[in-house]
Amino acid sequence: MSLRICPASVFPLASLEGLTWQDTYSHRHLDWIQPSERLKQPFAYVLEDEEGLQALLSTNPENKKAAWVRLFDCRRSFGHTKAFNALFKTALQDLKQAGISQLYALSFKDWFARLLGSNGFCACDEIISLQLELPQCPAPKPMQDLLLRQMRRVDLPAVLELDLSSFSPAWQLNSSNLEIIYQIAQYATVLTKNTQILGYQMCTANFQGLHLARLAVTPKARGLGLGTFLVQDIISNAGEWLTSALSVNTQKSNTAARNLYSRLGFKQVGTTIPVYERSIETDLDV
Repeated sequence: MSLRICPASVFPLASLEGLTWQDTYSHRHLDWIQPSERLKQPFAYVLEDEEGLQALLSTNPENKKAAWVRLFDCRRSFGHTKAFNALFKTALQDLKQAGISQLYALSFKDWFARLLGSNGFCACDEIISLQLELPQCPAPKPMQDLLLRQMRRVDLPAVLELDLSSFSPAWQLNSSNLEIIYQIAQYATVLTKNTQILGYQMCTANFQGLHLARLAVTPKARGLGLGTFLVQDIISNAGEWLTSALSVNTQKSNTAARNLYSRLGFKQVGTTIPVYERSIETDLDV
């Protein structure tokens, strides 16, 4: 049987979306960008044989150093291990050529964790979900020389620069994702000093209440309580959205963030999501 792997962008989007609705093994990253958009981007691949499309894979990078396994679909009638191995080898070669050094993936199902393990990935962290059942909370007292205000679109370049300085490459936002979160945010604020942005937050809404999608404080201003101030402000304003809960996701390894949320009364809920990592510089013979 002859297999062919080619960029997903050369196929009509309708034919690719048709595969995702079939009886498939399917993986989806926690992503701000829709799968249909990922399939238009570089580092998205299709595997086909004489019977047609059999599998899809997207490994679109977030920045110049780190990429994530964004999606994988494979017909159940086709071997998902064989399909993933073939697509993944092609992706690794292209990512290495592009200078990407690390590849990450989340795993929601055992079969996908086994695929990752057999292709050189190792568990490196976990994502945990935290939730606060919102009490009545007054607005925090103003901080000296600092101004809290609504985020504006003109702030996004400075917010992106702050974000890049606050997170390791695996957890950074790129400009596209930042723009998407800003567009759907229910409540977004920046904390400034002499017009310089020192911290920001963006909250979205879901069926459970508000979700703190992003919170960052510039490294030079950490330890001053700015993160606590931003979250307390969210809590004090939550009543405007008639919500009774505020949720947030963070890494288990992020002790500073976990301590902040714990002090404010957040409790862990649900199950953790394993995070896997693979160096792209390692042997490509998978």
